[in-house]
Amino acid sequence: MQVRGAPAIAIVGCLSLAVEIYNETFITKQMFKQEIEGKLNYLVSARPTAVNMKLAADDLIGMVNDWVEKSVISVTEIKERFIHEIEAMLEKDISNNMAIGTFGAERILKDVPSGSSLQLLTHCNTGSLATAGYGTALGVIRKIFDQNRLEHLGPAVNADRSKRNMMVAYGT
Repeated sequence: MQVRGAPAIAIVGCLSLAVEIYNETFITKQMFKQEIEGKLNYLVSARPTAVNMKLAADDLIGMVNDWVEKSVISVTEIKERFIHEIEAMLEKDISNNMAIGTFGAERILKDVPSGSSLQLLTHCNTGSLATAGYGTALGVIRKIFDQNRLEHLGPAVNADRSKRNMMVAYGT
């Protein structure tokens, strides 16, 4: 698997499913439901330790089941809603990461004298490579940096040189 990080695995997996079904035609709602359940379960089995994929699959399957039970909704509308929900996952992940960054920075800076800057060490430094594009632990560091309160950031990386270089190149 080329994607790393549970949030990114869930988003990439679900977006790939949205792309796959975009041009497909489903005759019945039941056919759509079976197709979605099968493919989401397959994605979960591909990386069972990625908890975000399992949570996303459960949520999406639950939504599809609810929509299928409503007889007034067509299979086309169910498919459109499904794709929309997946696309919204991308934006939600970024906004959640930014909120984590804001809250974390506020909490850390609360105990730091005004005008002082920090020297931080991070062990979780995949950042935007593991999420939809912002990062959780590094989201906090980004917010501190945005406030001109970060003097130095040191990564506690136990990786080979090529991985360290990749992380530095991507700004993580």
